[in-house]
Amino acid sequence: MCTVDTVKHDGAYELLLGCTVDEMSIAERFHTSEYMARLLARRPGER
Repeated sequence: MCTVDTVKHDGAYELLLGCTVDEMSIAERFHTSEYMARLLARRPGER
């Protein structure tokens, strides 16, 4: 997952290894706000 924080003016890459689809959704929601954005790249065939 790539995250961008416009308040801190930084970004980060995070590897979500061994996560379930539900856990990935939780991480996406956590990193989505007025001041943060995220992009989750999944493997082909994953939902």
